[in-house]
Amino acid sequence: MHQLNFQRGKVFITTIMAHGRSKKRAEHESLVLQALQGISKKKWKSPAQAAKALEICYQTIARRLKGGKSIAQSREAAQLLTIPEEKALVGSIIHLTMTGYPATHAFIRELAEEI
Repeated sequence: MHQLNFQRGKVFITTIMAHGRSKKRAEHESLVLQALQGISKKKWKSPAQAAKALEICYQTIARRLKGGKSIAQSREAAQLLTIPEEKALVGSIIHLTMTGYPATHAFIRELAEEI
């Protein structure tokens, strides 16, 4: 679920997780992305250094550096919409709500079926 935040004329999307496990996975994915960015920007010399600094598993970082998928990416085949389609749907909903159009559940379902 996503929440819109407006600050200084800009729109920010905040992801709200419904379950504790989902929140923990999102936080873990954020740390993995920080590690990958840190390695690419030479903040850390190796996956082991990044893993130690961020207190996450070295093997996860090494796997992702070799092109491994995140949990969300690996489960994409089982979903009705792909990740890019989900992002397009969220963008459409944001556009609708910003223009004052009510994004009802029925309309969102219809929009998702069109995508």
